[in-house]
Amino acid sequence: MKELLVDPNGVGKRLDKYLTHVLSGAPKPLLYAQLRKKNITLNGRRAAGNELLSEGDRVQCFFSDETWEKFLHPAFRVHGGEDAHPVSGGAGGSGDTLRSEADRSFAELMEAAEACFRRHPEISVLYEDPDLLIVDKPAGLLSQRAGQSDESLNDWVLGYLLSTGAVTVRDLGVFRPGICHRLDRNTSGIVICAVSLAAAQAVSRMLRDRTVGKYYLAAVHGEMKKERELTGALVKDRAANRSRVTDKGMAVRAFIRPLGYLSDADATMVEAELITGKPHQLRAQLASIGHPIVGDRKYGGSVTASDEKRFGAKWQLLHCARITFPGTEGALSGLSGRTFISEAPFADRFPDLRSRKERK
Repeated sequence: MKELLVDPNGVGKRLDKYLTHVLSGAPKPLLYAQLRKKNITLNGRRAAGNELLSEGDRVQCFFSDETWEKFLHPAFRVHGGEDAHPVSGGAGGSGDTLRSEADRSFAELMEAAEACFRRHPEISVLYEDPDLLIVDKPAGLLSQRAGQSDESLNDWVLGYLLSTGAVTVRDLGVFRPGICHRLDRNTSGIVICAVSLAAAQAVSRMLRDRTVGKYYLAAVHGEMKKERELTGALVKDRAANRSRVTDKGMAVRAFIRPLGYLSDADATMVEAELITGKPHQLRAQLASIGHPIVGDRKYGGSVTASDEKRFGAKWQLLHCARITFPGTEGALSGLSGRTFISEAPFADRFPDLRSRKERK
């Protein structure tokens, strides 16, 4: 008999979902069959699989050693304790031989995370506690992988947490930390990342309820003189990876406020409060009113030689600059009522903003 002790990252999960993580090599129908046969029990009692787990619950699996090792998530197959690298044997294992494609894929994930963390020392951590990480993403890095060979902020987060000991390899068998919302590859700024399942669930609720304030800075073509509310609907062309504003589709909403105008570049710095947060929303909405973002070629924002010299504009000048949290308890109590700020790399190019900062 093998026994699993539920830790905080398993709290609130359904038993069947927990089992599919820990016993990732087992087909789901087989797990349900084992539950029916009482070969998997919860706290010594028969279980259906829909039970919600609490910390300290004990999941008993009446499997042979061979079956257990075959089904167990690669994160649990380690040498030298729970912090070792999971590329080989473990209890009942076969030395340094990779056991399956799952082992190989997991080992590659760990190596990619470690490599990404080493390659991006410029990424800064704005806030950290046992449940949450808030980081400043550079432009040019994906939020999450689009292909197997990509590297992403998700990889960096995992590499960082493993390097600091905030999570162990074994922890990844139950929950894998990662980002809670995405920024486009060439958009920079603040990203919220969950270290624990409880934080991931809490942030997801906040984003869904729109209680997290998200404010962006963008340099747009042309002079914008007045504040305005942008509404409408967004339609995504998946083949072209491009969105357009129409009167039918996903409803979108944002508030735009001009902050400063650079006459010789004919560009305005604006602050955008994002209410809905759809893919490419601000890029498409600003282009739709004749003010595409400088550097955003996909949505009509050109980059002249003078733009490149002035702004260093290799990509769109769009930056998530401020995030505010509502009053909150539980896993996010450390963030209650707090605001986090990241300086846009292009903001100091606007004299109006510099003088405003000096007056403060």
